[in-house]
Amino acid sequence: MAETDKLAQSDARAAEASQETVVGIAAPDDEKAKDAEADAAPPASKDTGAANVRTAENGLSYTPVQFGLLFIGLALVVFLAALDQTIVAVAIPAIVTDFKTFSGLSWIGTAYFLASTPLIPTYGKLADIFGRKPVFIVGITLFEAGSLICGLAPSMPVLIVGRAVAGLGGGGMLPMVIIIISDVVPLRDRPKFQGIIGACFGLASVAGPLMGGAFTDKLSWRWCFLINLPVGALTVFVVFVYLRLPIPQGDIRAKLAKIDLLGTFWLSAAAVLIVYALTAGGGDYPWNSAPIISMIVLAVVSAVVFAVVEVKFVKHPLIPRELWENRYVIAVWVCAFFLGMTFFSISYYLPIYFQVVNGNTATEAGIHTIPLILGLVFLAITSGIAISKTGYTTPFIHVGAAIIMVGAGLISMMNATSGPGMQIGYLVVAGVGMGLNIQSINLNGQGVVEPRQLATMISSFSFFQILGAVFGIAINGTIFSNALSSKLESVLPSATLIEFVKNNPSKIHAAVDTGTLPAILLEPITTAFTDSLSLVFKTAVATGGALFLASFLLKRNRLQKKAEGGVDMAPV
Repeated sequence: MAETDKLAQSDARAAEASQETVVGIAAPDDEKAKDAEADAAPPASKDTGAANVRTAENGLSYTPVQFGLLFIGLALVVFLAALDQTIVAVAIPAIVTDFKTFSGLSWIGTAYFLASTPLIPTYGKLADIFGRKPVFIVGITLFEAGSLICGLAPSMPVLIVGRAVAGLGGGGMLPMVIIIISDVVPLRDRPKFQGIIGACFGLASVAGPLMGGAFTDKLSWRWCFLINLPVGALTVFVVFVYLRLPIPQGDIRAKLAKIDLLGTFWLSAAAVLIVYALTAGGGDYPWNSAPIISMIVLAVVSAVVFAVVEVKFVKHPLIPRELWENRYVIAVWVCAFFLGMTFFSISYYLPIYFQVVNGNTATEAGIHTIPLILGLVFLAITSGIAISKTGYTTPFIHVGAAIIMVGAGLISMMNATSGPGMQIGYLVVAGVGMGLNIQSINLNGQGVVEPRQLATMISSFSFFQILGAVFGIAINGTIFSNALSSKLESVLPSATLIEFVKNNPSKIHAAVDTGTLPAILLEPITTAFTDSLSLVFKTAVATGGALFLASFLLKRNRLQKKAEGGVDMAPV
């Protein structure tokens, strides 16, 4: 096996250097290219037989057991990254109680996003320069270190530092998983496996509130962070042993020279400023305040400087000029942005509806969103299988975006009288639309770039998706807060009561039961919440519509399928 691995790595590097292996929408036409690609495949090991060996695009071969263990490791990384977001949200009240401080509460989430968002495109660039395995392992290790700091934190400031450290690693975990899958799985087969990855993300969204509630109630909120350590250690071991990708050649100075420090700085400045402005606006500061306006202006200026620097002054830009000049790549980024806005606009605010209407706790409200996640998980897997069989992505994106609009519109009509059947049905519809899009857009992007641009394409897709999520949560937060304040002022007698109701949606029913709130006020309060949330979900209809329109700008290519002999067939 050692000799086979050496031959495989040598052949893989030769194939990469000659760029004879084509992935995406192009395929070799002449016999010479076919012969070169056939020669790039390493011989199967004698003890497994050729029929039992999976040959990756890079020419390396994996037995079913090796590939299965590697894929499980990758799925665990996605589960960890998604779980971290939902499990921590449930633990926040206990954290505040334990540290006896409300100061810094919002920074528990903000610190993670501020650290993770700007570095997402950088991870793709570093993966091309230093190789997938070392960059991936460093990202997981940083995430683990941050989780350890949070789990042992003696104070709120230390916890916030830990969240920032975790964000430095967490920002690259999901895009790196997709990048590695694109390296070890042929393009036509990727939808099946990326569908499973999308399902892992959805399952973590369900498991997070349940696990967070159990740890907080039975053990300690610290276990919401410490649980990452054994799972992350297992993942690092599996990746270290079974991820066999060639490391790019060159001395360390040549590699360091390829890092776009200038572009990374200006992109990070723009991302940090806009993320913080959108997070703090309407909460810590009014939207028309000098700090918020200044940060937004500086973010725009930093983005312009980033664009000028990338075009005029950088030899190895963070995002290659070819991607900016590819209109199909731009369309993928636009779709990713609107998908992020729409998904988080719905999933982030749905629990508030269940807390107010049903009187659920935060954990119970999370359980009520399971129909949304089940619809997403089921369609992410089945659409992946269907895309693998047909090779087409755009029909699934068109239909999915249309269903998202319908689902968001139905959810916007839910009120205090909506029964369980209506709630479940509407959420399933929205989840089906999400599932059809959760990985189809990314796959479309992978099919319109050359293999050497794949890592950058995937990381930039993740960047725009997260940026859309931040915009969606912030904009809808302002819409919801302003509408709710206005409606509550017309039905409640005091500002103190209004603040209590706004900040404690899960305690409204309990307050009525204990007499803190007059029972006669329950109906108008519930109506104020549902009417305000309806506006939020209607914005999801609008962003879903924008996604639907943008989807027609995507390239209507068909993903390739391997022909006999390992040669890619041309698109049809």
